[in-house]
Amino acid sequence: MSYIYTLMLSPLFFTGKPGICPVDLCFCSGPQEELCKNDYMCKGNKKCCVFCCAKRCMEPKKGNGESEQY
Repeated sequence: MSYIYTLMLSPLFFTGKPGICPVDLCFCSGPQEELCKNDYMCKGNKKCCVFCCAKRCMEPKKGNGESEQY
């Protein structure tokens, strides 16, 4: 089994970092460039959240993040 395949089956691949994404109150003017695909692409404790019409690394709010992970 390859390392990449093993990593994809790891629980870390399916779970995000602790916390929940902030509420997005932005109004979109059009498509925006996505800056991350998952929490582990973000530095430190930041999470990959949909914010202002694209996925961006954001400081999380406290919580378990189960319903708002991307």
